[in-house]
Amino acid sequence: MGKGEFALGAAVLCTEGATGEAYGCAKEIGLVLESRRTNSRVFFPYNSRVYWVPNAELRRVKPIALEKRPRERRLVWLISELGAIEASIDKFAADSVVTSLYHGGLTGERFDQLRREMAGTLVSWTINPAGMSKIESVIEFR
Repeated sequence: MGKGEFALGAAVLCTEGATGEAYGCAKEIGLVLESRRTNSRVFFPYNSRVYWVPNAELRRVKPIALEKRPRERRLVWLISELGAIEASIDKFAADSVVTSLYHGGLTGERFDQLRREMAGTLVSWTINPAGMSKIESVIEFR
């Protein structure tokens, strides 16, 4: 995976370019799941779909844009707190979100701290080995 223009979890706005018009995501806010030199894989919560969008058709948005979007804010927070290197959205529905985040080591103490910080919203958190020094966290939250 090459280094892209956007960080994992960055909030972006899809412009009215050809891709945005073709997929119906123009003027919609999305979250970057992967970024390469010329394109980024972006999750759009409004329709729970993922599209590859040219970086030239994406604009960064300030965190304030997610102020009224608590599930998106929680997802960005999890990506940041875990230092995720890869992410996927398995479910994004009105009742809950399920995400798979790949990250480095996680101590029991840190795991407990993050679970406490998610009190009231955490439904489940499963930790799976994912190869050499990589862990997969499958997290469901409201």
